[in-house]
Amino acid sequence: MDAVNVHSIAELASKINGLMKWARESGRDDLSTFRGLERRTGVPYSTLQSSLRNGRISSTNENVIAKAYGFRVEWHEWRDTAEIFLEKFRTTRAERCSLTIEARQTTSYLDRQTADFAFGVAGSFDARSEESGIRLVISLSFDQRGWPVFHDLTVGLKEVDLQLFCNRDGTEFELLAITCNSESEGNFRSEVMGTGKGHAYWTINVAESTNSNFLAGARRRNDGQDCICKGFTEGDEIRAVMTARKIQCFGTIAGKSLDTCSQIKKRFIDYLTKREVLKENEATLCEQILMVVEKP
Repeated sequence: MDAVNVHSIAELASKINGLMKWARESGRDDLSTFRGLERRTGVPYSTLQSSLRNGRISSTNENVIAKAYGFRVEWHEWRDTAEIFLEKFRTTRAERCSLTIEARQTTSYLDRQTADFAFGVAGSFDARSEESGIRLVISLSFDQRGWPVFHDLTVGLKEVDLQLFCNRDGTEFELLAITCNSESEGNFRSEVMGTGKGHAYWTINVAESTNSNFLAGARRRNDGQDCICKGFTEGDEIRAVMTARKIQCFGTIAGKSLDTCSQIKKRFIDYLTKREVLKENEATLCEQILMVVEKP
């Protein structure tokens, strides 16, 4: 470490151990161990151990650790005893504003009319009073006319996956089943899939109670709960992606299902469908980035 950028911190080992104890008590598994801290901050385990033994830490590592736990190296308590610093830290964390989520506009890669979604914070969600997680609702829409590939050939989506990703340990998605109140709202339903730990997804398909061949309708919600985000901290990023596979398409030519065509024509249309609509084994239809922020 460059001596010019190394600081001596009183009782550094006790302070870091105290921060990890707070993390364990708060359910923050990603910050509760030295290995977890290494993964979260990028500070090597051996470097951190050396710093704790010597009571000296580089300004770079000092700042990334402060950011991870949510304190400021400018606090004069950071230079004081471990007891005084940890009291300041715990008091500040307890008084800190609650968290909410800011959602960027959804990006469409096929056609917004054909398939679209958007996550948002539930209208009745009060970040100051609810500590069990951040409740999200989702709006979904699919065009009942399908996607016109070329003259007389239309392709509709029979099934899509809507996935949520966060690459930080300790985060969790609790998904609830997506339903439509009536066929006028939409003809689709969902199955909850995935582990929920940093990644979870719905498989959305046509409800059995309808006679539709592909997804159609617009379900637009601003309240309730479709997903609860747990264990998130300020600065976390959530990526939401809607995907479809080739086998999840339904095609018609001249208004008739491909199943009624000759085998040669079916093979030809299937080939064109793969080339023009879903160019890979799994196609990204649209995606949205969600950021966890403090509620002012």
